[in-house]
Amino acid sequence: MEIEMSSIALKGMVREKKNSCCAMSLMVVKFQEAIKKDEIPQARALLLKYPETETWTVNPLHIAIEHGSLRVAMEIGRGWPKLATIANQDGDIAMHLVSAKGDVKMVEFLEKLNPGSCLVENKISMIPLHVAVVKGHTVVIKKLVFLCPESLKKVTSKQETFFHLALKNSHIGVFQVLVDEIKKLNEGHLLNKKDDEGNTVLHIAAFKRLPGIVKLLIESSSNSSHIQMIVNSINKQGSTALDVWRANSIDTASQEISLILQKTAEDEICSLEPLHLPRDPNRDLTGWSVETRNVLLVVLVMIAAAAFTVICNLPDALRKEIYLSGLTLHATASDVISGRLPTVVYLVVFNSAGFMTSMAVISYLICPLPLRSILLFVALCTCIVYAVLVDEITPKFSVRVGNFSFSSITLVWSSALAFIVFGVTTVNMGNKLCCVFNGSSNGCGRIEPTATATGILEDLEA
Repeated sequence: MEIEMSSIALKGMVREKKNSCCAMSLMVVKFQEAIKKDEIPQARALLLKYPETETWTVNPLHIAIEHGSLRVAMEIGRGWPKLATIANQDGDIAMHLVSAKGDVKMVEFLEKLNPGSCLVENKISMIPLHVAVVKGHTVVIKKLVFLCPESLKKVTSKQETFFHLALKNSHIGVFQVLVDEIKKLNEGHLLNKKDDEGNTVLHIAAFKRLPGIVKLLIESSSNSSHIQMIVNSINKQGSTALDVWRANSIDTASQEISLILQKTAEDEICSLEPLHLPRDPNRDLTGWSVETRNVLLVVLVMIAAAAFTVICNLPDALRKEIYLSGLTLHATASDVISGRLPTVVYLVVFNSAGFMTSMAVISYLICPLPLRSILLFVALCTCIVYAVLVDEITPKFSVRVGNFSFSSITLVWSSALAFIVFGVTTVNMGNKLCCVFNGSSNGCGRIEPTATATGILEDLEA
């Protein structure tokens, strides 16, 4: 019996819910008809009949906005301001819908009704200004920027700025309006922001073949202190705006834009310090090209391997010299300079200088590589093994300089370090002297502007 009563009660509740939904659907239809006819009294009567906004299957304010009934929307907003904050299934509130419709008066009304609504994001992180840009409503854009200047810094879920959206939707006029607005607000850096694909607005303009936009950006960058375009910015495909433009354009006008972009890119590189040169996809963090780094690694590894092999396979004559020296040998500074020490000592000094220099440069070159921690650990272990071998084969004696004396192993490592410093300094001075004698000292020690960006990078590599 109890089960039958529960079943009857459940059926009753379901029936009641269906009736309620049907009634509400009918109310929505009547409400839509009243809005279409712009009958405010009838719309108000329907709202008064169902004052709880949560019971409406569709937001009444959204209905009024979608039908373009400003008077009804304002009436609803005044009587039920909470409706301005309720989002639909896409996360849009009334301000998003009004921005899409392009109704400036309603934008002003909603901002007064619900302050801060211009910064509310929907489910794809778009605020009302994003929506207005996508739809191309320049008047609404100006109003939203005026009401909420900080909205210009917002990006979508794809990291798109308003400038990305304007160009992707081919709204040239909107883009120009936005550029004018950021000039007023001194927010020119926003033009260099990248979307999730690493594209700046220059990449988008190049891809969509918009020469007018490219010229506008370059001219604005050269004529305004508020806008500084980074022409050499590289996207995730390793392409600059110039690369994208050349891949998509072949006519005469395109060649003109290519020259403009190339000239601007070269000027940009020449104005930068070496440490701030734009990243080349074919170069690693050391600044050398990948091919150059690989060749250097091969050569240096061969030198280090040869030095290591020498220590492991000393000639028999040198091995006898080690054991004959014993522990009783003493030497002075004059003995060291005049070459009266065992030959093996000098061999170890120069061999160690070459080995440690090679390992230092190898460690520098492998820093940008994957698994660099493991590679550096292996290099360190190799250096430790080498140091142990050197300690083993170096004759044990002491060297006296004045009132001070130190061991032979200390002599070996200090002499190797001194030789490294002396060698590097001598080579650098030799290079500078060669540049002076050849009349090209401007190219030594620092980078000077050259004819092309490629030339600058080649000079760096050299």
